[in-house]
Amino acid sequence: MQGETNLVFKKETPKPKNVFTVNTEVEGEIALKFIKNYIPFMKRKKILIFGAGLRCFACIKSLLLAGVTANRIVIIDTPNFEVEWEAKAGYNMTNTVRIPMEQELKRLGVYWVQNYEFSDWETCPISGLVKRSYFSSPTEKESKISFSTFAFFCFRHRRVNDDLVSALAESYILFQDGIIIDENFKTNDPNIYAAGPATTYKRILLASHHDHMYYQSEEVGHKLAEFLISRVGSEGGGVAEIQTLEVFKFKRPFVRAIELLGGWHYMVMRSPGAPHHTRWLDSNGKCEETCECTTEIVTGSVDPKEDPHQKYFKVQLDDQSRIVGIECMSKRPFSASNFTGLYGQHEVLLNKMMERLEKGETKDLYDHFCQPWFGAFCVDQWETFLLELQELYRTQDIEDGHKIADFIRDYVANLDNPESIQVDPNIIRNIWDSSGLKQEVELKFLAFLKFNKLALPMYARNDYVEDLLEERSSSTLYYPKVVKY
Repeated sequence: MQGETNLVFKKETPKPKNVFTVNTEVEGEIALKFIKNYIPFMKRKKILIFGAGLRCFACIKSLLLAGVTANRIVIIDTPNFEVEWEAKAGYNMTNTVRIPMEQELKRLGVYWVQNYEFSDWETCPISGLVKRSYFSSPTEKESKISFSTFAFFCFRHRRVNDDLVSALAESYILFQDGIIIDENFKTNDPNIYAAGPATTYKRILLASHHDHMYYQSEEVGHKLAEFLISRVGSEGGGVAEIQTLEVFKFKRPFVRAIELLGGWHYMVMRSPGAPHHTRWLDSNGKCEETCECTTEIVTGSVDPKEDPHQKYFKVQLDDQSRIVGIECMSKRPFSASNFTGLYGQHEVLLNKMMERLEKGETKDLYDHFCQPWFGAFCVDQWETFLLELQELYRTQDIEDGHKIADFIRDYVANLDNPESIQVDPNIIRNIWDSSGLKQEVELKFLAFLKFNKLALPMYARNDYVEDLLEERSSSTLYYPKVVKY
C-alpha cells in the first residue's frame, strides 16, 4: 500500500477488516457492528475519519450514538475541504455548513486535523488489521502525522467495489470508469442491463455529462423499469428497441438531506445533470436544460448573532423566475420531500414570493413555505395536474384556430422587437378572461382539491362550505339574522 495515496486496493491485497468505505446502508451496518463488538478492546486507539463533506459529519454522529466517546474520534480533512467525487457530482461544502460543524466538533472535543492527505498505513502481521495510519501535508508545519488506528473510515474517494470489478471482468462485461452501457441501458452482453452511478455511457454517444451519477438514482431506476417492461415480449408484438443514439433524459432534481451534529437539519437541491453542462442547445437551437443565469434570495442565517432563530434559507431562480435550487439549514425540523416540490415552480405560483419579499410581507422563507397553501405542491398528483393544464393550454383555441400556448410563446419571443411595444401589455390577461380558459382551469383545480380532499383538508372547497352552511342552519344554536325596516 505504500505510495498509494488514493487507497487503491488490489485483489491480491484485500482491504483490512477495520477499513470501511461506506456506500450503502448494509456497509454502514457492518461498520457499526464491528465498532460495537470491539469497543472494549479499543484502549487508546483512535477512529479515523478521512475526507470531508456531509458523510463525514453523518459518520461522526453515528459513532457518537453507538457509544464512542468524542475524544476517540479524529477527522482528517483534505486540502481545500474538497471531496473529489462530491465536487464531480456538483456539491461543494459551503461555509453555511462548515462553520457550524467546526464549532460543534470543537464543543464535543473531536480532534480535527486539516489539509492532510493519506500517505501509508501499517498492518498487524497476525490479524491483518491496520494498527497505525500515516498522513502528510505539503503546507502544514508538521508535515507528517500518524495515529494508532482502531478503525479507518475513508470518504476521500468513491469507487466501484473491487469484488464487483473482478466479477465483471470474469463475465467479460466492459468496465472503464464505470460499467459501459448504451442509450438503452444495455451492456456489451445483450442480455444484461445496468443503471445507476456505477455506469457510464459508451464514448460514441458523447454523453459523459449525462452519466447516471449526476441524476437521482430513484428516477433512473424507474426509467429502467419502464424500459424493461416495454421490452417484455417485444418479439411477440411488444415495443421494439429503437436505436436513436440519444440517451434518456431525467428531470427530477438532485437532492441531499441530512441530520447533522448539534440538532442541525440540512438540505441542498440543484438542477439535474453535470454541474458544468446545465445549459445546452438541441438541433433546433432551443435550450433544453436549466439556464445557469440564476438569482439568489437568502433569508435568515446560521449565525445566532444575525438570526436568533438560526433559520437559513437560500433560493435560486433561473432567468424565467423558476426555482432551480435551494439550500436550507435550521435547527427546526423540516420536510425535505415537501421542499423538493419547489423545484421548477414559478415564484408567482408560490403565493407571489418575490412580491411579498419586496414588500416586506415575507421575511422568512421557512414560514412562507410552511403555510397551509403550500400543501398542494406536496401532493403526488400535483405534477399530473400540471400536465393536464399544459395539455389544456396546447389545445385551447382563441381565434382562427390559434392555440393560446402558441400565442403566448410568440408574444414572449417578440418582446425584444420594437414594434411589440405598441401591443397592449394586458393582451394575454384579456385573452385569458375572454376565452373561457380561466373557468376551465378553476374547475380543474377544484376537481383536483376534491380528489385530494383527505390530503388537503386546509382548502375550503365548495362542497365543504355548503356542508358547513347546512350544518349551521340545522343547529338549534343558529338564529337567522332578521333585518327590520
